[in-house]
Amino acid sequence: MDLDPPVRLLFRTRPDQLEKIHSNLEHADTMLITELCSIHNIDISRIQRLITKLWIEKSQERADIICDYGVLTNAEPKVIAYDVTIKDSNLVVNPLIHSEIRSRVNKEVKAWKELSIKYGMSFPGRTDVRISQRRQMQLRRGNAPASTIQQP
Repeated sequence: MDLDPPVRLLFRTRPDQLEKIHSNLEHADTMLITELCSIHNIDISRIQRLITKLWIEKSQERADIICDYGVLTNAEPKVIAYDVTIKDSNLVVNPLIHSEIRSRVNKEVKAWKELSIKYGMSFPGRTDVRISQRRQMQLRRGNAPASTIQQP
């Protein structure tokens, strides 16, 4: 990764890949970001994790981790996206190319920020991961129907 800040980063993976890093998603996303920064000589003090979002696309669970690197304003910075998998305990990071990545990711961040403000929550916050973990615990206990994980 050759990154010049300011830039917004999207790391797309799957929940099972995050669980290979750590069983607790609150730790797994942070550990993934830390490892990527270490590997690619990125100053982690300039990274701010914004969102870890679990969702379903075409019946497959996805995990999106969005963070800012050196972004100081509310502007809509450039966005660089990567697909992240773990193979033999190594991170495999491949670029994700799509013409609408920048607009989609920046709209997502704006929507999460507006919802957080509307409901009196801090942004960035951990509610996205905690909601998912709570639902997973309910599913394991049989207290909730097996339905898709939906995020605000």
